[in-house]
Amino acid sequence: MKFETGDDVDKKLVNVLFHEFIKCENAFDQFVSYADKNIMGDKETFIKLSSYNAYSEFITKLYEFYSGCFKREFKNTKHIDYKKLDSLLTEEVKKILRNKRNAIEKGYAPDWENDISYYQVEVPNEFGKDFRDVRNNTSHVDYRRAGEDRIELMDFYKKYHKFVHLLYYTALFAWSGKTHKDHKIEHVENFDFLPIDN
Repeated sequence: MKFETGDDVDKKLVNVLFHEFIKCENAFDQFVSYADKNIMGDKETFIKLSSYNAYSEFITKLYEFYSGCFKREFKNTKHIDYKKLDSLLTEEVKKILRNKRNAIEKGYAPDWENDISYYQVEVPNEFGKDFRDVRNNTSHVDYRRAGEDRIELMDFYKKYHKFVHLLYYTALFAWSGKTHKDHKIEHVENFDFLPIDN
């Protein structure tokens, strides 16, 4: 359906996007916590499982968040063709890198910004496709999850974490549940376990 009622549908979509980003943010925070333990030498299966689960949840929620943002941008809540979405995600990362380089070159980047060399990288054309594939791979029960014909989560992390982190970090300022904690989401507020009258 298209945005037939304008503001009302857009307001509902914004609430859903905000909720999706909060889930993404929570998953990223969990991932950082478990990955830190793993990096510091904790090789327990529980830590690895928790780290894997948190990162796959982060990837899934970030993918869904951006998919929703593109729907909002196009003012069309219909499903976006997966090939178009692959391209949009790849182009979004290229745009973020370009904006970071421009800010550094023109002198208006914050003091804490990375060196420009960090942003002088090529985004592989298959980024969007691999993002979708790893999201599908970790979201669906499929024996090929650990197969040779699918990108595994660690391979995705090694190849693309910089790019998904840029997507995440760019959205963080506007959508963080920590900085906008007073914003009420109706469907979340309704999930309230009030005492039941007997």
